[in-house]
Amino acid sequence: MVKSIHVLFFFFIVLATISSCEYNNDDLLRASLIVANIDDSGSEGDRTQHLIKYDFAKGELVSTETIVTNPGGQLRFNCEKSQVYRNRYIITDFGDIVDITTRQFIHRGGSGSAYTRLLSLEGDYVFIHQPQTDEYYYYDLAKQEYRELEDPGKWSLPGLLSPDGTLSVSSNRNEGQVWLHYINGEMEMLGAGFYVEYSPLASSLSGVPLMWLDNERVLTQKSNGEIVIVTVDGSMVPVVNIDLSHLDFDQSGYTGALHASFYRDFNSNIIYSISLIGPEGKFRDNRFVIDVENESYSMYDPEWIALGHKFEYSSREGITVIRYDGYEIGQQQYFTDGYEQTIEGHIAITRQESPVLYPTSIRVWSSANGKWTTMDFEFPIWITYSSIIGWIE
Repeated sequence: MVKSIHVLFFFFIVLATISSCEYNNDDLLRASLIVANIDDSGSEGDRTQHLIKYDFAKGELVSTETIVTNPGGQLRFNCEKSQVYRNRYIITDFGDIVDITTRQFIHRGGSGSAYTRLLSLEGDYVFIHQPQTDEYYYYDLAKQEYRELEDPGKWSLPGLLSPDGTLSVSSNRNEGQVWLHYINGEMEMLGAGFYVEYSPLASSLSGVPLMWLDNERVLTQKSNGEIVIVTVDGSMVPVVNIDLSHLDFDQSGYTGALHASFYRDFNSNIIYSISLIGPEGKFRDNRFVIDVENESYSMYDPEWIALGHKFEYSSREGITVIRYDGYEIGQQQYFTDGYEQTIEGHIAITRQESPVLYPTSIRVWSSANGKWTTMDFEFPIWITYSSIIGWIE
Protein backbone atom coordinates (compact mmCIF):
# COMPACT_ATOMS: atom_id res chain seq x y z
CA MET A 1 0.00 0.00 0.00
CA VAL A 2 1.50 3.33 -1.05
CA LYS A 3 0.41 6.09 1.21
CA SER A 4 2.16 8.97 2.91
CA ILE A 5 1.97 8.33 6.67
CA HIS A 6 2.50 11.19 9.07
CA VAL A 7 3.80 9.50 12.22
CA LEU A 8 4.31 11.52 15.36
CA PHE A 9 6.03 10.36 18.56
CA PHE A 10 3.16 9.64 20.89
CA PHE A 11 2.03 8.76 24.38
CA PHE A 12 -1.57 8.88 25.43
CA ILE A 13 -2.87 11.12 28.21
CA VAL A 14 -6.51 11.19 29.21
CA LEU A 15 -7.30 14.52 30.79
CA ALA A 16 -9.16 14.43 34.10
CA THR A 17 -11.04 17.61 33.32
CA ILE A 18 -12.79 16.21 30.24
CA SER A 19 -15.62 14.52 32.12
CA SER A 20 -16.81 17.90 33.39
CA CYS A 21 -17.15 19.44 29.90
CA GLU A 22 -20.56 19.89 28.34
CA TYR A 23 -21.12 18.75 24.76
CA ASN A 24 -23.76 19.20 22.10
CA ASN A 25 -27.00 17.35 22.89
CA ASP A 26 -27.23 16.36 19.23
CA ASP A 27 -24.17 14.10 19.52
CA LEU A 28 -24.93 10.42 18.91
CA LEU A 29 -25.53 8.37 22.06
CA ARG A 30 -25.26 5.07 20.14
CA ALA A 31 -22.72 4.26 17.43
CA SER A 32 -20.89 1.18 16.15
CA LEU A 33 -17.29 0.99 15.01
CA ILE A 34 -16.30 -1.43 12.23
CA VAL A 35 -12.79 -2.90 12.49
CA ALA A 36 -10.92 -5.52 10.45
CA ASN A 37 -8.36 -7.64 12.31
CA ILE A 38 -6.02 -10.42 11.26
CA ASP A 39 -5.86 -13.82 12.92
CA ASP A 40 -2.65 -15.87 12.57
CA SER A 41 -3.67 -18.59 15.03
CA GLY A 42 -4.24 -21.21 12.30
CA SER A 43 -2.46 -24.50 12.96
CA GLU A 44 -0.90 -24.58 9.51
CA GLY A 45 -0.14 -20.90 9.22
CA ASP A 46 -3.47 -20.14 7.57
CA ARG A 47 -4.40 -16.49 7.93
CA THR A 48 -7.96 -15.44 8.67
CA GLN A 49 -9.49 -11.99 8.72
CA HIS A 50 -12.43 -10.93 10.87
CA LEU A 51 -14.76 -8.00 10.38
CA ILE A 52 -15.79 -6.89 13.88
CA LYS A 53 -18.52 -4.50 15.07
CA TYR A 54 -17.97 -2.71 18.40
CA ASP A 55 -21.20 -1.24 19.77
CA PHE A 56 -21.04 1.86 21.96
CA ALA A 57 -23.92 3.26 24.03
CA LYS A 58 -23.49 6.52 25.96
CA GLY A 59 -19.74 6.19 25.43
CA GLU A 60 -19.46 2.68 26.89
CA LEU A 61 -18.51 -0.42 24.90
CA VAL A 62 -21.58 -2.63 25.40
CA SER A 63 -21.12 -5.46 22.88
CA THR A 64 -18.81 -6.92 20.26
CA GLU A 65 -19.94 -8.92 17.25
CA THR A 66 -18.16 -10.69 14.41
CA ILE A 67 -19.85 -9.76 11.13
CA VAL A 68 -17.94 -12.06 8.76
CA THR A 69 -14.90 -14.33 8.97
CA ASN A 70 -13.05 -15.43 5.88
CA PRO A 71 -9.60 -16.60 4.77
CA GLY A 72 -7.20 -13.71 4.15
CA GLY A 73 -7.10 -14.33 0.42
CA GLN A 74 -10.82 -13.62 0.24
CA LEU A 75 -11.14 -10.66 2.60
CA ARG A 76 -9.03 -7.56 2.10
CA PHE A 77 -10.63 -4.95 4.31
CA ASN A 78 -7.38 -3.87 5.94
CA CYS A 79 -5.14 -3.94 2.85
CA GLU A 80 -6.29 -0.61 1.46
CA LYS A 81 -8.87 2.01 2.33
CA SER A 82 -12.31 0.50 2.87
CA GLN A 83 -15.47 2.48 3.57
CA VAL A 84 -18.90 2.37 5.11
CA TYR A 85 -21.62 3.05 2.54
CA ARG A 86 -25.23 3.98 3.32
CA ASN A 87 -24.75 3.03 6.96
CA ARG A 88 -25.14 -0.61 5.88
CA TYR A 89 -22.40 -1.85 3.54
CA ILE A 90 -18.63 -2.23 3.86
CA ILE A 91 -16.92 -1.81 0.49
CA THR A 92 -13.21 -2.21 -0.23
CA ASP A 93 -11.08 -0.59 -2.89
CA PHE A 94 -11.19 -3.95 -4.67
CA GLY A 95 -14.99 -4.09 -4.86
CA ASP A 96 -15.62 -6.58 -2.05
CA ILE A 97 -19.03 -5.89 -0.47
CA VAL A 98 -20.35 -7.02 2.91
CA ASP A 99 -23.93 -6.40 4.04
CA ILE A 100 -23.69 -5.58 7.76
CA THR A 101 -27.39 -6.25 8.39
CA THR A 102 -27.32 -9.80 6.99
CA ARG A 103 -23.70 -10.46 8.05
CA GLN A 104 -22.86 -11.82 4.61
CA PHE A 105 -20.56 -11.25 1.71
CA ILE A 106 -22.81 -10.21 -1.16
CA HIS A 107 -20.01 -9.69 -3.67
CA ARG A 108 -16.35 -10.61 -3.91
CA GLY A 109 -14.45 -8.43 -6.35
CA GLY A 110 -12.24 -10.54 -8.61
CA SER A 111 -13.29 -13.67 -6.72
CA GLY A 112 -11.18 -12.46 -3.81
CA SER A 113 -7.96 -12.39 -5.83
CA ALA A 114 -7.37 -8.61 -5.69
CA TYR A 115 -7.65 -8.29 -9.46
CA THR A 116 -10.41 -5.70 -9.50
CA ARG A 117 -10.60 -2.01 -8.61
CA LEU A 118 -13.51 -0.01 -7.25
CA LEU A 119 -14.35 2.85 -9.61
CA SER A 120 -17.24 4.66 -7.98
CA LEU A 121 -20.36 4.44 -5.85
CA GLU A 122 -23.49 5.97 -7.35
CA GLY A 123 -26.80 5.27 -5.65
CA ASP A 124 -27.49 1.52 -5.76
CA TYR A 125 -24.62 0.91 -8.18
CA VAL A 126 -21.06 -0.12 -7.33
CA PHE A 127 -18.88 0.30 -10.43
CA ILE A 128 -15.88 -2.03 -10.71
CA HIS A 129 -13.06 -2.56 -13.23
CA GLN A 130 -11.06 -5.71 -13.87
CA PRO A 131 -7.77 -4.52 -15.43
CA GLN A 132 -6.53 -7.98 -16.48
CA THR A 133 -9.47 -8.51 -18.82
CA ASP A 134 -10.36 -4.80 -19.17
CA GLU A 135 -13.94 -5.60 -18.19
CA TYR A 136 -16.23 -3.06 -16.57
CA TYR A 137 -19.27 -4.01 -14.57
CA TYR A 138 -21.54 -2.78 -11.81
CA TYR A 139 -23.10 -4.42 -8.80
CA ASP A 140 -26.72 -3.48 -8.04
CA LEU A 141 -27.15 -3.31 -4.26
CA ALA A 142 -30.94 -3.28 -4.49
CA LYS A 143 -31.18 -6.37 -6.71
CA GLN A 144 -27.97 -7.96 -5.37
CA GLU A 145 -26.70 -8.83 -8.82
CA TYR A 146 -23.92 -7.65 -11.08
CA ARG A 147 -23.92 -6.93 -14.78
CA GLU A 148 -21.21 -6.20 -17.30
CA LEU A 149 -21.16 -2.73 -18.81
CA GLU A 150 -21.27 -3.18 -22.57
CA ASP A 151 -20.34 0.47 -23.00
CA PRO A 152 -18.14 1.57 -20.06
CA GLY A 153 -18.31 5.20 -21.19
CA LYS A 154 -16.48 7.51 -18.78
CA TRP A 155 -15.13 4.59 -16.75
CA SER A 156 -12.82 3.62 -19.61
CA LEU A 157 -11.12 7.01 -19.58
CA PRO A 158 -7.55 6.76 -18.26
CA GLY A 159 -6.20 9.08 -15.60
CA LEU A 160 -8.23 11.64 -13.66
CA LEU A 161 -11.88 12.19 -14.60
CA SER A 162 -13.22 15.71 -15.06
CA PRO A 163 -16.02 16.80 -12.70
CA ASP A 164 -18.68 16.27 -15.39
CA GLY A 165 -17.20 12.90 -16.43
CA THR A 166 -16.76 13.80 -20.11
CA LEU A 167 -12.94 14.09 -20.16
CA SER A 168 -9.88 12.87 -18.33
CA VAL A 169 -6.24 13.91 -18.03
CA SER A 170 -3.15 11.81 -17.54
CA SER A 171 0.57 12.43 -17.40
CA ASN A 172 3.52 10.58 -18.89
CA ARG A 173 6.45 10.62 -16.47
CA ASN A 174 9.20 9.69 -18.93
CA GLU A 175 8.16 12.16 -21.62
CA GLY A 176 6.87 14.86 -19.28
CA GLN A 177 3.60 15.13 -21.21
CA VAL A 178 0.04 15.87 -20.11
CA TRP A 179 -2.72 14.29 -22.21
CA LEU A 180 -6.44 14.98 -22.59
CA HIS A 181 -8.70 11.97 -23.25
CA TYR A 182 -12.19 11.89 -24.79
CA ILE A 183 -14.92 9.27 -24.34
CA ASN A 184 -14.76 8.42 -28.04
CA GLY A 185 -11.19 7.21 -27.56
CA GLU A 186 -9.45 10.21 -29.06
CA MET A 187 -6.67 11.96 -27.17
CA GLU A 188 -4.53 15.04 -27.57
CA MET A 189 -1.41 16.32 -25.89
CA LEU A 190 -1.98 19.47 -23.82
CA GLY A 191 1.71 20.14 -23.34
CA ALA A 192 5.16 18.80 -22.56
CA GLY A 193 7.90 19.59 -20.06
CA PHE A 194 5.94 18.66 -16.92
CA TYR A 195 8.10 16.82 -14.38
CA VAL A 196 8.48 15.83 -10.76
CA GLU A 197 12.15 16.08 -9.89
CA TYR A 198 12.54 12.93 -7.82
CA SER A 199 15.15 12.09 -5.21
CA PRO A 200 17.43 9.11 -5.97
CA LEU A 201 15.90 7.62 -2.81
CA ALA A 202 12.35 7.69 -4.19
CA SER A 203 10.98 4.17 -4.67
CA SER A 204 7.71 5.04 -6.43
CA LEU A 205 7.88 7.28 -9.49
CA SER A 206 4.83 8.62 -11.27
CA GLY A 207 3.78 11.53 -13.45
CA VAL A 208 3.03 15.04 -12.26
CA PRO A 209 0.18 15.66 -9.80
CA LEU A 210 -3.11 16.68 -11.43
CA MET A 211 -6.25 18.32 -10.05
CA TRP A 212 -9.31 19.46 -11.97
CA LEU A 213 -10.34 22.97 -10.86
CA ASP A 214 -13.45 22.82 -13.06
CA ASN A 215 -14.33 21.25 -16.39
CA GLU A 216 -11.88 23.50 -18.25
CA ARG A 217 -8.80 23.85 -16.04
CA VAL A 218 -6.29 21.41 -14.55
CA LEU A 219 -3.80 22.30 -11.84
CA THR A 220 -0.36 20.68 -12.22
CA GLN A 221 3.35 21.49 -12.03
CA LYS A 222 6.13 22.18 -14.51
CA SER A 223 8.77 21.36 -11.91
CA ASN A 224 8.94 21.05 -8.14
CA GLY A 225 7.16 24.10 -6.75
CA GLU A 226 6.35 25.61 -10.15
CA ILE A 227 2.56 25.38 -10.17
CA VAL A 228 0.61 26.05 -13.35
CA ILE A 229 -2.85 25.67 -14.86
CA VAL A 230 -3.32 23.77 -18.11
CA THR A 231 -6.61 24.32 -19.93
CA VAL A 232 -8.42 21.90 -22.22
CA ASP A 233 -7.57 24.10 -25.21
CA GLY A 234 -3.85 23.59 -24.51
CA SER A 235 -2.97 26.97 -23.02
CA MET A 236 -0.90 27.25 -19.85
CA VAL A 237 -1.25 29.85 -17.08
CA PRO A 238 1.45 30.24 -14.37
CA VAL A 239 0.08 30.29 -10.82
CA VAL A 240 2.97 30.37 -8.33
CA ASN A 241 6.63 29.43 -8.16
CA ILE A 242 7.45 28.22 -4.65
CA ASP A 243 11.07 28.59 -3.56
CA LEU A 244 11.95 25.15 -2.18
CA SER A 245 15.72 25.63 -2.04
CA HIS A 246 15.78 26.04 1.75
CA LEU A 247 13.64 22.94 2.16
CA ASP A 248 15.43 20.67 -0.30
CA PHE A 249 19.10 20.73 0.65
CA ASP A 250 21.35 17.81 1.48
CA GLN A 251 25.14 17.71 1.29
CA SER A 252 25.09 14.08 0.18
CA GLY A 253 23.26 15.12 -3.01
CA TYR A 254 20.02 13.23 -2.38
CA THR A 255 17.87 16.21 -3.21
CA GLY A 256 14.52 15.89 -4.92
CA ALA A 257 11.06 14.72 -3.95
CA LEU A 258 9.73 11.42 -2.69
CA HIS A 259 6.28 12.42 -3.93
CA ALA A 260 4.15 15.43 -4.85
CA SER A 261 0.37 15.77 -4.78
CA PHE A 262 -2.62 18.10 -4.60
CA TYR A 263 -5.61 17.66 -2.31
CA ARG A 264 -8.31 19.69 -0.58
CA ASP A 265 -8.52 19.94 3.20
CA PHE A 266 -11.75 19.97 5.24
CA ASN A 267 -12.07 23.70 4.52
CA SER A 268 -11.74 23.14 0.73
CA ASN A 269 -8.31 24.79 0.58
CA ILE A 270 -6.10 23.47 -2.23
CA ILE A 271 -3.00 21.95 -0.64
CA TYR A 272 0.23 21.22 -2.50
CA SER A 273 2.19 18.55 -0.63
CA ILE A 274 5.76 17.68 -1.54
CA SER A 275 8.10 15.46 0.47
CA LEU A 276 11.69 16.76 0.43
CA ILE A 277 14.91 16.03 2.26
CA GLY A 278 16.10 18.99 4.30
CA PRO A 279 19.40 20.08 5.86
CA GLU A 280 18.81 17.66 8.74
CA GLY A 281 18.95 14.77 6.27
CA LYS A 282 15.39 13.59 6.86
CA PHE A 283 12.40 13.64 4.52
CA ARG A 284 9.39 15.65 5.61
CA ASP A 285 6.10 16.64 3.99
CA ASN A 286 6.04 20.32 3.09
CA ARG A 287 2.52 21.61 2.53
CA PHE A 288 1.40 24.87 0.94
CA VAL A 289 -2.00 26.48 0.47
CA ILE A 290 -2.39 27.42 -3.19
CA ASP A 291 -4.64 30.43 -3.84
CA VAL A 292 -5.31 29.96 -7.54
CA GLU A 293 -7.43 33.06 -8.08
CA ASN A 294 -4.94 35.42 -6.41
CA GLU A 295 -1.88 33.56 -7.73
CA SER A 296 -0.33 33.28 -4.28
CA TYR A 297 0.66 30.65 -1.74
CA SER A 298 1.39 30.29 1.96
CA MET A 299 2.76 27.58 4.22
CA TYR A 300 0.07 25.18 5.36
CA ASP A 301 0.78 25.07 9.06
CA PRO A 302 -2.51 25.65 10.83
CA GLU A 303 -2.49 25.45 14.57
CA TRP A 304 -5.36 22.97 14.40
CA ILE A 305 -6.07 20.53 11.56
CA ALA A 306 -9.67 19.34 11.14
CA LEU A 307 -10.46 15.62 11.36
CA GLY A 308 -14.19 16.01 10.79
CA HIS A 309 -17.27 16.19 13.07
CA LYS A 310 -15.69 18.92 15.24
CA PHE A 311 -12.56 16.86 15.99
CA GLU A 312 -9.12 18.36 15.24
CA TYR A 313 -5.49 17.87 16.16
CA SER A 314 -2.35 19.92 16.62
CA SER A 315 1.22 18.63 16.62
CA ARG A 316 4.03 20.51 18.28
CA GLU A 317 7.43 19.25 19.47
CA GLY A 318 6.59 15.59 18.96
CA ILE A 319 3.28 15.62 20.83
CA THR A 320 -0.13 15.48 19.18
CA VAL A 321 -3.06 17.08 20.99
CA ILE A 322 -6.59 16.05 20.02
CA ARG A 323 -9.61 18.13 20.86
CA TYR A 324 -13.34 18.12 20.30
CA ASP A 325 -15.50 21.22 19.86
CA GLY A 326 -12.67 23.32 21.27
CA TYR A 327 -12.01 21.09 24.31
CA GLU A 328 -8.76 19.18 24.64
CA ILE A 329 -9.52 15.47 25.06
CA GLY A 330 -6.10 13.82 24.97
CA GLN A 331 -2.48 13.75 23.88
CA GLN A 332 -0.57 11.07 22.04
CA GLN A 333 3.02 10.39 21.04
CA TYR A 334 2.59 8.22 17.95
CA PHE A 335 -0.24 9.47 15.76
CA THR A 336 -0.93 8.19 12.24
CA ASP A 337 -3.15 10.81 10.63
CA GLY A 338 -5.35 9.84 7.72
CA TYR A 339 -6.47 6.58 9.34
CA GLU A 340 -8.67 7.93 12.12
CA GLN A 341 -12.45 7.71 11.76
CA THR A 342 -14.97 10.17 13.18
CA ILE A 343 -18.74 10.45 13.50
CA GLU A 344 -20.85 12.84 15.56
CA GLY A 345 -19.42 12.78 19.08
CA HIS A 346 -17.01 9.85 18.47
CA ILE A 347 -13.45 9.39 17.23
CA ALA A 348 -11.44 6.18 16.76
CA ILE A 349 -7.64 6.15 16.39
CA THR A 350 -4.90 3.54 16.37
CA ARG A 351 -2.09 3.47 18.90
CA GLN A 352 1.32 1.84 18.55
CA GLU A 353 4.34 1.45 20.80
CA SER A 354 6.83 2.51 18.12
CA PRO A 355 6.65 4.42 14.82
CA VAL A 356 8.06 1.37 13.01
CA LEU A 357 5.60 -1.18 14.44
CA TYR A 358 1.98 -1.96 13.67
CA PRO A 359 -0.63 -0.58 16.08
CA THR A 360 -1.34 -2.57 19.23
CA SER A 361 -4.67 -1.02 20.15
CA ILE A 362 -7.60 1.09 19.01
CA ARG A 363 -8.82 3.95 21.20
CA VAL A 364 -12.30 5.42 21.05
CA TRP A 365 -13.44 8.66 22.65
CA SER A 366 -17.09 9.62 23.06
CA SER A 367 -18.64 12.96 23.96
CA ALA A 368 -21.44 11.04 25.72
CA ASN A 369 -19.18 10.37 28.72
CA GLY A 370 -15.99 12.27 27.88
CA LYS A 371 -13.89 9.11 28.24
CA TRP A 372 -11.57 6.94 26.16
CA THR A 373 -12.11 3.21 25.64
CA THR A 374 -9.21 0.97 24.55
CA MET A 375 -9.43 -2.25 22.57
CA ASP A 376 -6.09 -4.10 22.76
CA PHE A 377 -4.82 -6.64 20.23
CA GLU A 378 -2.16 -9.25 20.97
CA PHE A 379 -0.55 -11.69 18.53
CA PRO A 380 -1.83 -13.90 16.92
CA ILE A 381 -4.66 -11.34 16.61
CA TRP A 382 -3.31 -8.08 15.18
CA ILE A 383 -4.28 -4.96 13.24
CA THR A 384 -2.80 -2.55 10.70
CA TYR A 385 -3.04 1.23 10.28
CA SER A 386 -6.06 0.86 8.00
CA SER A 387 -7.96 -1.63 10.22
CA ILE A 388 -10.40 1.06 11.39
CA ILE A 389 -12.99 1.09 8.60
CA GLY A 390 -15.62 3.48 9.89
CA TRP A 391 -18.70 4.17 11.99
CA ILE A 392 -22.36 3.27 11.57
CA GLU A 393 -25.25 4.85 13.43
